[in-house]
Amino acid sequence: MRVGTYYRYILFKKLGIFKDIMKDYKLLDVGGFDGFTLSQLMASKKVLIDPNTQKKYERISYLKDNFFNYDFKKQKFNFILSFDVLEHIPKEKEVEYFLKIYSLLEKGGIAIITTPSNDIKTFPNFLRMWIGKKWGHYKCLGYAKEELVKLIDNTKIRKYKIYSCQSRYYLNSYLLIKFLYIIFPDKIIKRLLTLIGNKDAKLDYKLCKGYYLLSIRK
Repeated sequence: MRVGTYYRYILFKKLGIFKDIMKDYKLLDVGGFDGFTLSQLMASKKVLIDPNTQKKYERISYLKDNFFNYDFKKQKFNFILSFDVLEHIPKEKEVEYFLKIYSLLEKGGIAIITTPSNDIKTFPNFLRMWIGKKWGHYKCLGYAKEELVKLIDNTKIRKYKIYSCQSRYYLNSYLLIKFLYIIFPDKIIKRLLTLIGNKDAKLDYKLCKGYYLLSIRK
């Protein structure tokens, strides 16, 4: 189990991010590693692309390939997920990343993209840089909202919204959770993450210091 992946699923489920997904939908996960989130969603077709993917769940088509290089031919998707991938994309590829995701959406389709904010707060906060490197955030720790607006506006995509996710309880307890994960079985850590995710879902989402969630509609 990946702690961050499980937490994010619980949080987004509580926030209703997945509530409009229908059984006949075609889903794509860009950078979803083992496909845990896809495995929890009901859909007729589920595809995951990630150069480091690991096949773990049934009824998911795994593509171990580079998203930018892969030819999806005429495939289109009703719902696209890409969680905490943008901060790993080279600067010169950021616009292409958004445009390709947008091009793969069916008309009326939705893409949900998340990325850390540049003022993300962890506990203890003097370890923020160290934790960021552990998460592979070498390009940047995150983005300011103004940066994201400018970036998306450069793509000419117009139907989008940016939401703030504090994730305060998760970020404040992250190191403790990682320590407990060494000692306790998955089911106990899942209960803890469910509790934390449900508490974070009640926070004021006009503030940030956590993550941004971008919703793009075609």
